[in-house]
Amino acid sequence: MFPLPSKLQKFDFTANLLQTLPDDLFLNMPHLKVIRLGENRISLLSHSVFGIVYQQLDFLDLTGNPLKCDCSLRWLEREDRKVVAGNCVLPVKKIGESLTNLNNDDFKECLEDTS
Repeated sequence: MFPLPSKLQKFDFTANLLQTLPDDLFLNMPHLKVIRLGENRISLLSHSVFGIVYQQLDFLDLTGNPLKCDCSLRWLEREDRKVVAGNCVLPVKKIGESLTNLNNDDFKECLEDTS
């Protein structure tokens, strides 16, 4: 009925009221190119969830989520962000800022080893 995870190329869970994602959600998905998680309730983007597949993605849609752009997102600043779409809603000073525009200055108060 569903393709094997190892063959999956697109993952679309748009508008499903998701708040959290399991750390192993994208494990063993070497062909995954597109993740669509727009219009959910996801506030944290954990490296343990997305780091597994981020380098291989062509597009990661996070638009319409209440994204908290704090130190937990620092891993994303070190990655190529041309593939990600979404905007910060917290903290107040970053409301509306695109994830693609985050830079090192946005994370200068974070500890060096945050991932």
